Amino acid sequence: HFDVYIENELVHFRNLKAKELLAILVDSRGTVSMETAVNILWETRIYDEKVKQLYRKAVSYLNNLFKAYDVTFFVANRGSCHIKTNEITCDFYQFLEGSEQAVADYHGQYMFQYAWAEETHAQIEKRVRSWEMLKKIRKRQLNETGEV
Repeated sequence: HFDVYIENELVHFRNLKAKELLAILVDSRGTVSMETAVNILWETRIYDEKVKQLYRKAVSYLNNLFKAYDVTFFVANRGSCHIKTNEITCDFYQFLEGSEQAVADYHGQYMFQYAWAEETHAQIEKRVRSWEMLKKIRKRQLNETGEV
C-alpha cells in the first residue's frame, strides 16, 4: 500500500493521479519523464496536449501540497519531475538497502493498488526468497560448525 506521512501525519491527496505520480517517482527511485508518467497514468489516452495538461495539473498539485507542508523533496523540471530520495525516509528504499527492520516489516505487498507496480513487487519477492535462502544457509553453517 502506498501512503505518505510528513511529520508522522498522513497526507491526504485530493488528486489521486498526483498521488500515483508520487508513487511512480518512489518506484523509479527518483526521476520520471513527463512522457513516461503520462504513459503510465493515462495509458489509454493519446499523448497530446490535453493529457500533458493533466500531467501538469498533477505536478502543480504536488508542488502546492508540499509547499503547504514546507518540504522540498519534490522537484518539477520542464519535461520531468523527481524526488530527492536522500531527503525522505522510505521503507521501500530501506528494504532495498537490506535493513533488517524493513525486511521484517515487509508482508508481501507492494503498492498493490497500482498494476504497474507488479514488476517491482516480483523483484521484491525474488529478493526476499534470496535473503530467506541465505539465512537458512547461514543457520545450517552455524549448526554444523558453530561458526558463521
